[in-house]
Amino acid sequence: MKLIYTFILLSFVFSLNAQVNKTSKRKIIEIEKEKKDFENNFFEDFEANFEEDNTNYLVNTTPCYIPSWLFNVPKSTNDYIYAIGISDPGMDSADAIQLASVRAKSIVALLNNSNIRNVTDFYSNLKSNANENMFEYYSQILASRKVSNDSIINSFYTKYDEAVVLLRIPTNIINSDDYDFITMDCKLYKMDMNMEYATQYEAMFEIDANKYNEDTCFTSHYILTEVNNNVDILTEYMDNKISIPNYYFNYKIFVNDSNSNQLSADNGLWKEYIKSILLKVLNLSQINSVKVKTMRENYSSIYEKMTREVSNNNLQFDIDNIQVIDNRLKVGISICPDN
Repeated sequence: MKLIYTFILLSFVFSLNAQVNKTSKRKIIEIEKEKKDFENNFFEDFEANFEEDNTNYLVNTTPCYIPSWLFNVPKSTNDYIYAIGISDPGMDSADAIQLASVRAKSIVALLNNSNIRNVTDFYSNLKSNANENMFEYYSQILASRKVSNDSIINSFYTKYDEAVVLLRIPTNIINSDDYDFITMDCKLYKMDMNMEYATQYEAMFEIDANKYNEDTCFTSHYILTEVNNNVDILTEYMDNKISIPNYYFNYKIFVNDSNSNQLSADNGLWKEYIKSILLKVLNLSQINSVKVKTMRENYSSIYEKMTREVSNNNLQFDIDNIQVIDNRLKVGISICPDN
């Protein structure tokens, strides 16, 4: 009897083991299939991402050719004013041209009718013999202008999806009821610190360029922040944020009076163009500065003396040239003789 029970028990165990083995084999086959499916999907995605990244790399390192008229803007006359406007990268062509046009008009307002207020603080160290000092600049530029019957006489759309336009704007408004009212409000902060073994640079440029007429209200907002070599940009067009890649764009030009034909512009052409203009305007607008106070006080462990100067001027400017110097975009500006 015991022998029969033993035989039945062994038969059950063998049957159970066989069932387990079948289940295990089936599970292993399913796992291997899932593994192969995963590997296939993974390598497809990996290759696609690699190809996409490689394409972006080639796009950003292969120079974009830009036309020579950007560096040969006609001189303004008694009848017409000429201006360059540039959009942000990565924009649809229609929106990019509209933004570039408004920026060109805002540059005209800035150059021809600006109220510029500056506060400059100079900190110096009297406690030690070290040559340590710091300049802080606070500026606001307010400009406005009526513009009508303007026309785009040249335009270009870069491989980085930037629009560059050359506008011709009549100096006189023919139809007094049909015009765009352009406003530009710039707030600038810049700090230069020079210490014995190091330097520190910080700057913030905040720009509102807007267009108003009977039918539309066009708004744009641009903030450029720099801390030494680090750059951050926030830009909005009609309350829509524009994402700008944080890398260098490369351009190729053929201009005889430039020191180089290779142009590098981190974050696009507009950043280089408007920054060059505003820094020149900031420097030139320091005329007629008045010293308002000199204080001796322990501002920090380093600086002891502060001298403050202020200025408030209504100025007009001329763009003398647009050049590439040492692979950077530079705009030459001077104060109009009529000021």
